[in-house]
Amino acid sequence: MGALYYAPIFQAYGVGFFAPGRDHGDMGLGNAWLYYNGRTGALVGASIPGRGSASDIFMQAQFPLHSGRIASMGGRILVGAIGIAVDVLSATGLMIWLRKRSARRHSAAALHARTVRGRSVIS
Repeated sequence: MGALYYAPIFQAYGVGFFAPGRDHGDMGLGNAWLYYNGRTGALVGASIPGRGSASDIFMQAQFPLHSGRIASMGGRILVGAIGIAVDVLSATGLMIWLRKRSARRHSAAALHARTVRGRSVIS
């Protein structure tokens, strides 16, 4: 099973190998793809997970790492938990910033009021 598509701009066919419903792969670095010339049928390229230069493997790992698919269900849970942690840290950071901003404004208003009344600011 898998997929077959034609890319007219490249005049090439792509053939993917995977089980139904697993077009992104469930674990690892994804699925194997072979590319054929649309006119001659000659093999012109391949994308085999885990093969190639270090930069090829690095690029293959991006989607599985960022989606959690590289480590099955545990990886997906971990990525979800990290996403929630980022949300919580962003919200608490905003709340702290708003409180400090309010305190600075209150302090500046109090200093202005003392100066207007003619009191010395320096103690």
